[in-house]
Amino acid sequence: MEACSAAHYWARRLRALGHVVRLIASQFAAPYRKGGKHVKNDALDPEAICEAASRPQMRFVTIKTPEQQSVLVIHRLRNGFIEERTALVNRLRSLLIEFGVFLPQGIDALRTRFVEALEDASNEMNGSARNRLSRFPEPPLSTLPHPASTLPPIRTTPGSASM
Repeated sequence: MEACSAAHYWARRLRALGHVVRLIASQFAAPYRKGGKHVKNDALDPEAICEAASRPQMRFVTIKTPEQQSVLVIHRLRNGFIEERTALVNRLRSLLIEFGVFLPQGIDALRTRFVEALEDASNEMNGSARNRLSRFPEPPLSTLPHPASTLPPIRTTPGSASM
């Protein structure tokens, strides 16, 4: 079976019914798909997966337990929060640059200098932009706390690969 969304769930269910289940990563099945790597459809996938799985040197994906997937949820949430926070910081910095307000890179720099930059009357920012930007939480980004401070410590489940 191709390792995709819900594959681990179905692999566990099929294994419980007595089937031998092996998951194959999609990038390992793609070279065996007729039409090449970029022609993907439901008719061509099973044949490519079977062909790839029959190769003696093929590497398979280990079926994850629910506990291992729970650890992955924490990692993915944390990564998502970091990406969103970084995007917000970059967006705010770019908006301020349009008015000649240059802040150093980094979240801490924005947190400490954002309000100061809004209150500085010497920059070119007009009232409507200043008003909109001032509606951000005080201090800015307080709604997106540092991920490491809000999530429980990461513990690995026996048999899981560390991230």
